[in-house]
Amino acid sequence: VKLHFTENALRLVAKKALAKNTGARGLRSILENILTEAMYE
Repeated sequence: VKLHFTENALRLVAKKALAKNTGARGLRSILENILTEAMYE
């Protein structure tokens, strides 16, 4: 499986992590939440 993200999508995820002040762990958490639905299809 290959995932491709637009630059805007990556910026949005980074902004969410910065807003939560969580750093790299926050990035993983945000991506997992976004991709959970796709992971179980």
